[in-house]
Amino acid sequence: MTGGGCLYVPPVQRPDVNHAPDIEVPTSLSNTLTLVSTQERIVLVAWDQDGDDLEFFWGGLPTSYAGTPVEPVREERDDGVVLWLAGYDLPWNPSLDGRTLECVVSDLEQNVTVRWTLQVEEQ
Repeated sequence: MTGGGCLYVPPVQRPDVNHAPDIEVPTSLSNTLTLVSTQERIVLVAWDQDGDDLEFFWGGLPTSYAGTPVEPVREERDDGVVLWLAGYDLPWNPSLDGRTLECVVSDLEQNVTVRWTLQVEEQ
């Protein structure tokens, strides 16, 4: 007679893994933005390989300097990839020099944070 024991059978089904959103624009998660005009529009383009809807949370600046988020737009490319285009209108203000604007891109399970260090040129 052979020794007793339990035969282990690995599970057939693998759990789903949620991936963090991918950022297409800007190409870096840490950026420098020079403000040269009365208002700049910061643009962010992201997508999620799981096909999840994305949300954008802008912050990092004091309320008195804050700009205006632009409502995100959902666009589907010819290859079926869904892109999300978001923006933030930031007024020219010398007090913004050296400050950091952040945008958290979320599929409500995973987050990616993009940062812009602001430089203000005198007008």
